Amino acid sequence: MGILLLTSCALQHLLDWDKAPKPQHVPLVSITDSVMKVRVDSARSWTVSTVKKIEEYWPYESHCGLFAHVNGSCIGTFAWRVDLQDGSRFYAFTPHGQYIPIAQGDTALFIFQRRVVFELQKCEEQQGAAGSAYCNYHMEDVLVSNYDLLPPSDSIRVAEMFKAKK
Repeated sequence: MGILLLTSCALQHLLDWDKAPKPQHVPLVSITDSVMKVRVDSARSWTVSTVKKIEEYWPYESHCGLFAHVNGSCIGTFAWRVDLQDGSRFYAFTPHGQYIPIAQGDTALFIFQRRVVFELQKCEEQQGAAGSAYCNYHMEDVLVSNYDLLPPSDSIRVAEMFKAKK
């Protein structure tokens, strides 16, 4: 009986080896004006909204193989697609094994960067099977840093900086 239980635990661990940690609510912290200016200067837009839905988004993920995971040499990323109540959608990326610091129902100020995002999963499959170097990509709104995720009370400061930027 003990061997069966041990085998089932090992099998469950192997099946879960590449699952992303669940999103977690983290208290939002204001940043200094100088850091905020850097974030705003490179931003495309911003909004204050509530997270409607957040889910792992496999097409944009870079996965590690089982051996890289076991060796601790995994440098892959998890991709998240986040839909907001105001209709905005953006993507966020976290290093393998780390969670995204927002959860469904959280209200925050989001600063968006417009970035090229590659379909890494498909790209890796094509490179492995056919040796093709081409990788599909899209222009998307992306949350680049935790500094792009702020308390809603910072909206006046962000709005003033966006206005001064134009």
